[in-house]
Amino acid sequence: MYSSVFFLAGVGILNLILSFFVIIRDIKSNINITFSLAIVAVAGWAFGLAFFISSDNYDVAIIAGKLFYIAPLFIALFLLEFSIYFTLSQNNFILKKINLILIAVPLILSFLILFIPNFLIKDVLYLSSGKEIQLGILEYLVYSVYFTSCLCSTVFILYKKYKTSSGLNKLQLLYLTLSLLVASVFGIFFNLILPWLGNYQLIWIGPQFTIIFIAAISYTIVKYKLFDIRILFGRIAYYIILAFIVVIFYYLFYVVDINLFSNSYNIGALIIGIPEALLFILFFNNFNKFLQNKIESSFINPDYDPKEVISSFNDKISTVLDYEDIIDFLLTNLAKTIRAQFELLVLVDKDDIKEIVKGKREISIDTETITKILNVFKEVFKYPLIIDELEFEIPPKFYQIKEQIKSLIIVLKNKGIKLVVPLSQQDQITGILIIGAKEAENPFNSIEVEFITSMAELTALALARAFLYKEVQEFSNTLQLKVDEATQQIQDKNKKLEESLHFERDMLDILGHELRTPLGTARNAILLLQMQAKAGKLSPEFINKEINIAVDNIRREVQLLETILASTKIDNNKLDLKMEQVDAYEVIEASIQGNIQDAEKKKLKLYFVEPKKKMYCYTDRLRIQQIMDNLTSNAVKYTKEGEIEITLKEKDDQIVFAIKDTGEGIAKDEIPNLGKKFYRINNYLPSQGTIGDRKIVRPGGTGIGLYVVFQLIKAMGGEIVVESDLGKGTTFSFNLPKYINQTIMA
Repeated sequence: MYSSVFFLAGVGILNLILSFFVIIRDIKSNINITFSLAIVAVAGWAFGLAFFISSDNYDVAIIAGKLFYIAPLFIALFLLEFSIYFTLSQNNFILKKINLILIAVPLILSFLILFIPNFLIKDVLYLSSGKEIQLGILEYLVYSVYFTSCLCSTVFILYKKYKTSSGLNKLQLLYLTLSLLVASVFGIFFNLILPWLGNYQLIWIGPQFTIIFIAAISYTIVKYKLFDIRILFGRIAYYIILAFIVVIFYYLFYVVDINLFSNSYNIGALIIGIPEALLFILFFNNFNKFLQNKIESSFINPDYDPKEVISSFNDKISTVLDYEDIIDFLLTNLAKTIRAQFELLVLVDKDDIKEIVKGKREISIDTETITKILNVFKEVFKYPLIIDELEFEIPPKFYQIKEQIKSLIIVLKNKGIKLVVPLSQQDQITGILIIGAKEAENPFNSIEVEFITSMAELTALALARAFLYKEVQEFSNTLQLKVDEATQQIQDKNKKLEESLHFERDMLDILGHELRTPLGTARNAILLLQMQAKAGKLSPEFINKEINIAVDNIRREVQLLETILASTKIDNNKLDLKMEQVDAYEVIEASIQGNIQDAEKKKLKLYFVEPKKKMYCYTDRLRIQQIMDNLTSNAVKYTKEGEIEITLKEKDDQIVFAIKDTGEGIAKDEIPNLGKKFYRINNYLPSQGTIGDRKIVRPGGTGIGLYVVFQLIKAMGGEIVVESDLGKGTTFSFNLPKYINQTIMA
């Protein structure tokens, strides 16, 4: 009898310990809660039966008997709810409908058994063969129907789910269903049928068959990770061994105290207790570390110690600044420890795939799948995706994207992916670690997930440091490049500025020459007249000649000064235009009259092809004359032989002036530069060498005239076009708005 009592007590204690460790794994999981409560109920059943068998007190036997019959009600209840939660969604409407009924029935029956006299348990009889319980037939029938219905429903639900499941889930359900069926059959036989027939000698066997169910679930968990039982039993073994060590030391010190001092309260025993306590603490601390490492490395995580791997990994990558080396080191460590079928890391930059780095084991994964994973991590930022668990049950933290998770699980499962861990830094995904199945298709337990997550977090920090270092290097290189470019630009600008200063100095020299020459010529003509007048040698022909020379040069001086003045006003945006009706014919005639003598000296034909009717343009009279004079003068100056033809025509609402010569012509690549300030074709005479640090400048013009012409035409709403052929001549044509009465009114 006592052996069966001790065995029942052992079963009860084992179940209580197991229930504690199951519930603390995830106190929010309905599956864990219901399974843990079912185990507690089994413990209550075993304890009730142990007290009933061992007690000689009638009242204690009655209470133990009630506990013995109440506990199975809750075993059946929690196993049924466990099977429902295990196979259905936690938000399934079936649960909401039947949950109250499932809970109400055992509560009512328990209340009646406890507080209603003679309900179910009529009496306890002490016989020579042992104690027996007299049962109420009707109550026992209701009790048996409820208990059997719940167990049968549980087996049916698990079996039905087993038929429609596949893979890991199917294996879990197979072991659960078979173990529960065996335990139920033996439990019903030894604890319902035999007592009904009056045989109470074998009732202690029933609870022992719960060990089959617990062992099956344990194997399922060890093999297929239902509740991380390998971790669970590792922890249980750890605490039991520690407790055993404490007990050994207690009795050891107790024996020493008794043998030396007759009792533990002697003054000598109290004094020697101090070194004994120190010895115990020293041994316990060291043994605790040894046992913890041994349990984790040999039982929970065979072949490697996660703490050591993480510490070593952190030490090595903390000084690595090449992101490729960091990733390679991560994948190598995972391949050695986890030994998955494959592993790869996807680098992410602002939700875009930056790079995919594969481990030694190849895997084919497309960007569409990675994008789906990224979309999930946008919603559940820090949580790893454990495919086996998500396929089994979707936790509340994923409810907001439940359908998205379901479709993703199908994709990942088809590709053999078992675990996806995000690499995050400052609330931003920087990478995704993707891992395949372990050896023998074993699922990942929570310790392994925590290990991989820790590795991922360290990698994220190291990658952030490496990328920052790379950015700093790139910034430094870019900055140096920009400094070099800026330095070169400054040098180029300084060179251009220096050349511009030299050029402007040359132009000022030319400008001074251009200004002095007409004045000098006019002055010389007047002085010559003065000298001849004093000598009394003046003749009308001589006077007329010298006066014409003086007047002509003064006119040129005035024209040059007007050009310079116009250039200054244009540069300072102070050009004042007086727009009015202007006779285009008169402008051309005045220009021809001003340049006819120079043309005749070079035996050039300067003429105007007169239009059939008068044409009027809307412009500034002084400025249009200045433009026409400059272009005509240039045509005469740069034409050695031939003719200069001036034409005038109307085109839509424009008056078009054209000055065509038969001069040297202008090269095509020179034409776009015409109109630039101080620009002249062949400014320098390269064949003549240099003077000091400057090239010799070709005399005869500053380039200001054309600059003013181009700017004035533009200011008065016109355009200028240059057409030229080398050796054949050049045509300058420009248009100005035609005079219309409405224009004046406007």
